[in-house]
Amino acid sequence: MSKHELWVQRIADWQASGLSQRAFCQQQGLAISTFYTWRRRLRNLSQAPIKESSAFLPMVIHDQPEPCSTSIAVKAKGLVFECSVVQLAQLITELNRHA
Repeated sequence: MSKHELWVQRIADWQASGLSQRAFCQQQGLAISTFYTWRRRLRNLSQAPIKESSAFLPMVIHDQPEPCSTSIAVKAKGLVFECSVVQLAQLITELNRHA
């Protein structure tokens, strides 16, 4: 088991324990400073964008007139994605196909 895997497991064990960080470290014989360092390191890794999984997927959406079309807008980090509910369903179907 690598150090990374070991600390992922230790952090998970701490979260499941219900103990404070200090109490968990005392119980496990760990230095609290090392625990803080690894917790921060793992948190930073989980927030970093994962470049290797980023890709464009080919997708064709056929624009057909929709009776009583309802649209939806998704806003995130200053970007807006707006489409009809039918187009959103098509998008989700395509994403599931490539997952």
